[in-house]
This record gives sequence, structure tokens and C-alpha cells, in this order.
Amino acid sequence: MTQNGKIDVKKYDLRTITASDFTVELDITEANWNLFMEEFEADGKHQADEIGEDMSRCLYFKKYLYEKVEEMVGQTMRKI
Repeated sequence: MTQNGKIDVKKYDLRTITASDFTVELDITEANWNLFMEEFEADGKHQADEIGEDMSRCLYFKKYLYEKVEEMVGQTMRKI
């Protein structure tokens, strides 16, 4: 690929950036994990997934984090 072609590809990449192009990394403290586990154990049914089966603890944690982050982003966006 020529230098101009490489530049065009980079320009295209920059014009088409979406939220899915980013990764979020979180440090999970023991206190955070314990708070989650309290809610997880209190829930009892542990929520069903798309096919009606109980979620594993890790899948439930992923969903829990997604909802918490979504809530925080929503609160931040409403302030703007």
C-alpha cells in the first residue's frame, strides 16, 4: 500500500470512530466486589439470561457493571 493509501485509511478510521471502538478498564476493589456479592446473594434468583436460564456469577457481574456504568454516564450526560 502506498503512503497516500495508508493516510487515507487513517483518515477514514478517524472519521468513523464510534463508542464501540473503545475499551474500558476498571479496577475492582475488594469492597466493590463484596458490595456486588451482597446484592447478588440477596437477589436469590440471579436473573435469567436471554434464554431463561439463571446467569452465572460472572455473567451477572458483567451485567451489573454495564448497568452501573450506563447509569453513571447517563447522570453525567444530563449535567452537560
